[in-house]
Amino acid sequence: MSARLRELAARREQLVASSTAERERLARATGALAREIALLDAVLVAVRQIRRYRTPIGIATGAVVLFAPRTALRWVPRIAWIAPLALEGYRIVRALRAQGGQLGPGTSALVDE
Repeated sequence: MSARLRELAARREQLVASSTAERERLARATGALAREIALLDAVLVAVRQIRRYRTPIGIATGAVVLFAPRTALRWVPRIAWIAPLALEGYRIVRALRAQGGQLGPGTSALVDE
């Protein structure tokens, strides 16, 4: 094997090693992002389910307030932080819907009615 071929083989090994390391770093970064997006997608699906069944949820909530007011008073402050987040999410979705925009794959349940 000539010196030039050995040099090219060594360079190829370096490139393969660096591309493998880069691929692993990218997989770790996108894995974390995929987990975050999956969590967000699960939350959006839950919000959509709550929206679909708001009458039974309202009846159950009313029953809890009437028959267990202490429990209701204890839980209302714990979940009150959700309302501003839900309103902001609704505004974002409404703005995207008005512009005809898409949120991307996996989140189309939000923009479909």
